[in-house]
Amino acid sequence: MPLENYKHFITRVIQNNINEYVHLIFNRYGRGTFPGPTLKLVFQRNRTTINSSFLYENFTGAFLAYFLPDGDKFKVTGNIVSHQDLTSQLSEIISSLSMKKSKNLYKATIQMELLAENIKDLYSLLGEKCYLLISIKPLKGTIPRLQTKKSIPKLTEQIIELKPDFCKAYLQSNEEILDVFVKEALPDFQDKIDIPFKNLNLKNEFVITDIILPENWKSMPSKEVRLKAKRKGKIVRTLIVDGKTLKTEHEFLV
Repeated sequence: MPLENYKHFITRVIQNNINEYVHLIFNRYGRGTFPGPTLKLVFQRNRTTINSSFLYENFTGAFLAYFLPDGDKFKVTGNIVSHQDLTSQLSEIISSLSMKKSKNLYKATIQMELLAENIKDLYSLLGEKCYLLISIKPLKGTIPRLQTKKSIPKLTEQIIELKPDFCKAYLQSNEEILDVFVKEALPDFQDKIDIPFKNLNLKNEFVITDIILPENWKSMPSKEVRLKAKRKGKIVRTLIVDGKTLKTEHEFLV
């Protein structure tokens, strides 16, 4: 992503740039075939609309944030949810926010006006560490705008199906938006897509063929074994662009 530090976990797999963030995402899966996150983009003369499922909400927000004009203020509402306490990192961007533990997660609720630069920092610094379940509205006009649901879906819902109805972004329409979108969300299809296009639908499928346990796993607590075990498999990606169907597959060990 043109944002300094954020990159979607599937793009990391495609580019063989695995980190702990990717490992934690796949840690929820056992052996089998599972639906991955989905994206939908509609390019019209007056605006571009992006619909995304859970696990693409940070990408959609980071993508929108990249195009926010520096110096402009936006109303930001929603929740920031994490598996760890990120208060210190969060306070570097917004000093008044802190995270509180709720069951097995940490959460901060946000409702304030922020400069575009602060919003970009949220995604750049925290986009691979937490779920940014936030909505962004301009103080004047209607776009650019982001709407995101405020809570994480239940694990059973994530495993069964991920529909592109969790997050929605509205932006202006120009070919730069399409170009950046393809480079960051669809690097494996980049040479097969003609810009501009009108409609795009992306589905990902995770096929987990093996779980590789860490050495000395018998002496470890079961929770530690689960966290350190690696998943081996592939991502099957199906893209429909203006009625044309394209497919790619990417093996991984994460």
